[in-house]
Amino acid sequence: MIKKFFLNLLSSFLGAWIAIVLSGVVIFFIFMALMGKLALSTVESNVNVTKNSVLVLDLDGEICETEVAREFDMDMLIQGEVDKPQTLLSLTTAINEATDNKDINAIYIKCGNLAASLATLHSLRNSLVAFKKNCSKPIIAYADNMAQSALYVASCADSIFLNPQGIVQLNGIGGVSIYFSELFRKIGIEWQVAKVGTYKSAVEPFITNEMSEPARRQMLELYDGVWAEVRREIAKGRGIPEAQIDSMVNNYIITESAQDVVKTKLVSGLAYERQMDEKIGRLIECDPEKINFIDAQSFGSFSMMPSTGGDHIAVLYATGEIQENAKGGIDCYKLVPVIVDLAEDDNVKGLVLRVNSPGGSVFGSEQISDALSYFQSTGKPLVVSMGDYAASGGYWISCNADYIFADPLTLTGSIGIFGMVPNGQKLLQNIGVTPQKVSTNPRANIVIPFEPLTEPQMAALQKSIDRGYLQFITKVSKGRDIPVNDVDSIAQGRVWIGSTAKTLGLVDQLGSLQDAIDYTAKLTDLKNTAVGYYPDLEPSFWDMIPTAGAESLVGKMLSKAYGIDVSPVLIQHVQEMLQRKPSQALLPEYFKVRI
Repeated sequence: MIKKFFLNLLSSFLGAWIAIVLSGVVIFFIFMALMGKLALSTVESNVNVTKNSVLVLDLDGEICETEVAREFDMDMLIQGEVDKPQTLLSLTTAINEATDNKDINAIYIKCGNLAASLATLHSLRNSLVAFKKNCSKPIIAYADNMAQSALYVASCADSIFLNPQGIVQLNGIGGVSIYFSELFRKIGIEWQVAKVGTYKSAVEPFITNEMSEPARRQMLELYDGVWAEVRREIAKGRGIPEAQIDSMVNNYIITESAQDVVKTKLVSGLAYERQMDEKIGRLIECDPEKINFIDAQSFGSFSMMPSTGGDHIAVLYATGEIQENAKGGIDCYKLVPVIVDLAEDDNVKGLVLRVNSPGGSVFGSEQISDALSYFQSTGKPLVVSMGDYAASGGYWISCNADYIFADPLTLTGSIGIFGMVPNGQKLLQNIGVTPQKVSTNPRANIVIPFEPLTEPQMAALQKSIDRGYLQFITKVSKGRDIPVNDVDSIAQGRVWIGSTAKTLGLVDQLGSLQDAIDYTAKLTDLKNTAVGYYPDLEPSFWDMIPTAGAESLVGKMLSKAYGIDVSPVLIQHVQEMLQRKPSQALLPEYFKVRI
């Protein structure tokens, strides 16, 4: 018996020891792979610019605001795939640097399946327009198939070539909203909602099966405004009437042959990709074999390094949904200390807050807003640069800045508040679970997610939301110097594009991130505009560790129990809603417009 005990003890010890060793080996290889990735990325940024160089913009896939942490992928490590995501900052930096670089003779745009939000595309296109304006170097574009987003960006090029078997996607702008109320009814969850704002429609997908008339009207007006801007710039870039753009859309140009597309002047001619070196060589008067093609992502990446510690303008990125203790997006508990440190850093002479957020938690938004007020109390200028979105909570943290820049296609406003509390009583009944309450006072358990809210509880929730809305419009009134009643008239959850927001007084000027940096520099005593980027753009080791496949697990459970086939994306969206605090200032999901 004793012998067996010690044998079991020994085996347990050995098992634990082996597990520790194996874990150490795995961690070691992960660490080495990450170090290798870092080293490789450093090498890639050292670009050799020689005579007859051509800057290449490979517009395929997603364009992010900045580098973001990606979920750990073992295949990526094994296969050695270390490609960094396309970033707007590095692309525009590369274009700007190429303007004055005497060895870069042209820009070559390789158009693929480009995915990016409106303001990102507009900023990228504006950089190319500025390149054409400030130097005499040509821009040439090529596509096997031309997506509408790529056509919009490349429309300013001197020449656009399409594969003889290619198509051009020019579809206009539209979107589909997904409504979940029937799904929740089937699984036994009811959403109890309080909100302020006629147009605050973020709650609609959870409580109804169709879009409300105010939400539909707003979406159509928003789409019309965006399409007007996109149509105007494509038409101007290609030298054709705007009415012709609508005619091509309405007559399904996507079905036309490449030869017929050339006749519309959307593209300049036809070519296979193998022929492009020769065409570029003719443009820059260089032997095609001697052309030095330079990747824009690598060429511009060196400018994304943080400041080395001298006097500088700080650019702080606030990207994603605002929540507390969030793994992704904007975690107020992580961002606030960064703002405080910047306020107390004597080398930081001004702050540009780059906002790219649809909003989120009211509590989290206010913590960030308070920290920004503390920064301003030091006498340093605070300037906001709005990216794709600066709506709801994103506008909450922006409105008290000394000056606000927005892109013409930024989605902003959405000044409104909503609260959502789930009632899972039927769900628990369906699975045989019965909760029992015990309390010392009638209102001890004010909100329980397993039973419906009482009338007094619902009234209390609505009162809280009303108070939050009043706080919101009062904050906007003070920050923008607009009477409260006037703010209320343009608030109500209404979403505006940047150009309209400027007219309404919600932003001060239309412009890019660089415009915001230049303006901030003028407000300081800096002779040379040095820029530092915050927070640290590199993901931590632990951010790279994979998370459990909860979405997949929940989806399988629903499928087995109710016969409901639910996509992982939908499950993730529902989980996010369940994890949010009751009081939210958040842009509806379907407002994230792409072209």
